[in-house]
Amino acid sequence: MTQNRLRNVELASFCTQCALLYGSGSNIETGLNLVVQSFPALKNSDVLVDFKEHHRLSRALSNTQLFDELMVQSLALAEELGREETILDKLAMFYERKQSQRDALWDLLYLPFILFTVLTLLVNVMVWVVLPIFQSIFMQVGGSYPFWLGFMLNGVKIFAVASFVILAIGMVFALWISIRYLQDKRRNDLLDTLLGWMPKTSYALDLAFFSFEAEICFEVGYQSQSAIGLILNTLAQRRLYKMLKKVELVESDGLIDLILKSEIYDALETNTLKIAYATGRLDRTMAGVAQRVQRQASSQMENTLNRLEPIAIGILAISVGSVLIALLLPLLQAMQVLGF
Repeated sequence: MTQNRLRNVELASFCTQCALLYGSGSNIETGLNLVVQSFPALKNSDVLVDFKEHHRLSRALSNTQLFDELMVQSLALAEELGREETILDKLAMFYERKQSQRDALWDLLYLPFILFTVLTLLVNVMVWVVLPIFQSIFMQVGGSYPFWLGFMLNGVKIFAVASFVILAIGMVFALWISIRYLQDKRRNDLLDTLLGWMPKTSYALDLAFFSFEAEICFEVGYQSQSAIGLILNTLAQRRLYKMLKKVELVESDGLIDLILKSEIYDALETNTLKIAYATGRLDRTMAGVAQRVQRQASSQMENTLNRLEPIAIGILAISVGSVLIALLLPLLQAMQVLGF
């Protein structure tokens, strides 16, 4: 049975601890033993044995199949250049950002889902449990509904049924996507699937991840077409992925050629990268680009949240208000008939 890979928060912690080992100048083998003890998934692995034999952390991590290819390949190149501490620090930042973005997205989607669920349950209880009682009492005292009120009641009932069906279908769909993902980790998980329905937000996030991955590759001088394949394998197959796949490259082209030809950044950023490439300052420049894109992605997420919240609250208020009106008006008329 294939083991699940480490989560982003675990990868970030692992990279941070290993960066401290390489930066301190202490014995890596001894320190690695302490690091491994912090991660239950690694305790029964052959990381220590493999590292003791070959003295290459990237090889030892690759054999566990618990770490993604971006980390393994970046670390392998860092070992060739003697820049393990720098790359591990950047990888730790990458996984921290990735986890932070996912947490923020779950928060963004959580509130509308809760509001919709509460709305659905509340409206259905009021329509199918409370409302019939009031209708029965109202009819017994000789009351009758005006046309507009009957029309409103029918509309609320249709909304109640439709919202319940949508909620049920949504839960079945979420369960199905989750099961598929557990069976094959190469498929999109539930969050990635939902992001596909928010093109602007998903593109901004994908571009932020791509930029940071490109920064890591430039930092270690990894710019060949194999670097392109490595990064593309980590991207969800959405708009950015399709744009990059459409770019026609010749054999001598590398990662920077893909970036410039794809025009995924605005004109100013693209020109800046061209100058950086010509002057040999690509790694530092890409770091700045990655930070700016990250801020833009965060801003896009906030804008999406600011739109979703009032829409969800507005639908909730209108629907519940309609049901309350449909309940109160017959009650008031019944009280008038009874002489109250």
